[in-house]
Amino acid sequence: MIIKKSIIFCILILFTSSCGFKVVNYNELLNFQIDQINTTGNKFINYKLKNKLLKFTNNSKVKLVNIDFETKKEKTIKERNIKNEITKYQLTIMLDVKLYLVGQTETINFKIQQSGDFSAANQYSQTLDNEKKLIDTLVESLYNKILENLINYSNEL
Repeated sequence: MIIKKSIIFCILILFTSSCGFKVVNYNELLNFQIDQINTTGNKFINYKLKNKLLKFTNNSKVKLVNIDFETKKEKTIKERNIKNEITKYQLTIMLDVKLYLVGQTETINFKIQQSGDFSAANQYSQTLDNEKKLIDTLVESLYNKILENLINYSNEL
């Protein structure tokens, strides 16, 4: 009985340990260098996105990419209380991105939209802080999606 269990255990270890999974080196996927970033739209969001993307301007990679993006921010009322006071806002950031590979005429366009909610506080300054925190989290997710699309498109080209 013990021998059967040990044989089954060894076979199970053998099959599960050699599954062929390989961890992808993230740096190998980043085979591009951002040459130029042009922005239009909301200056605050553009500033944050541009600073995050500037990490890829000093690489010594072969493919040079120019990026143009336009941001739009919409702030709408989501909830009101019984006294008709605003209690929650919904913030939507729309991003229209155009990628140009230097030396080629082909452009790649894609749109990204992120939205989230923030609550209105008793003090206006606290409401603005809540909005800025939400913008930071939305910009981070937009940055990740831009980077994901950049990796996909640069590897295709």
